[in-house]
Amino acid sequence: MVSVCVPTPTLPPSAGISPKGSPVFFNKQMFMRNKIKEALQQGHKNLGLNDEVFERVASSVETFIKDESEISGFVNSENTLNLLKSYQSVNDRLRTLEAQSKQKPNKEAEPAVEQSESDNKPTPKQDNADLAKMIADAVAAAVKPISDDLSGFKAEQQTKSAVKDAKAKFKGNEYVKRYSEEATDAWERASELYEATGKSWTAEQLNEKAMSYFTKMVGRKGVDTTKPFEGSGGGEAEVDFADQVKKLQEAGLLPKESSNK
Repeated sequence: MVSVCVPTPTLPPSAGISPKGSPVFFNKQMFMRNKIKEALQQGHKNLGLNDEVFERVASSVETFIKDESEISGFVNSENTLNLLKSYQSVNDRLRTLEAQSKQKPNKEAEPAVEQSESDNKPTPKQDNADLAKMIADAVAAAVKPISDDLSGFKAEQQTKSAVKDAKAKFKGNEYVKRYSEEATDAWERASELYEATGKSWTAEQLNEKAMSYFTKMVGRKGVDTTKPFEGSGGGEAEVDFADQVKKLQEAGLLPKESSNK
């Protein structure tokens, strides 16, 4: 029987999970792997693959797929189907090769003359090795698209996270809350530039760009965002006249408050 080492997809490391080796990480990893495996078995049971194949594929993505809602999209993707079909093709070829090797009867040693004539012909062992390499290469080629697809999916998730975090920080600024019209305009401009530059900024960079636009806009109204925010409601700062009242009382211009009430 020919044994073929079928490569497992090389995937990017996941982010935002518990440290490897911790009980939390291990339990979450096992839970997600079983969920993915069950979904693969249910969705592709017609391929006739054994548990080992589904286990291998599930293990390759268990730390990357963080939520159960993402499993269905992975299981039903065209790249996943192509990968599983590649495994199916490997199994079919190996079964055929094994059946053929069992059917061949043991032949008596041929005369020396006939052996010499067949010296240049590939031996069954060579044929098996070449076939095994061809199968492994084909599976490796099928694995690459799904790895690329998952890398793209991860990048998309990171982009969404960056926008969400940046917007939350921007909207949390007190000046931004006060001057909502300028804030909306500033965020839209920053977002357009973010899109135009290939969404390569971090959340901090996106927030900084939005704040720079906002600062210029409210600066035209005389608002200095570098100073601590004061006031509420209408935006006017509350003024404390206590010192002025005290000075006027000492000068006799205002009556002093009586201590006996």
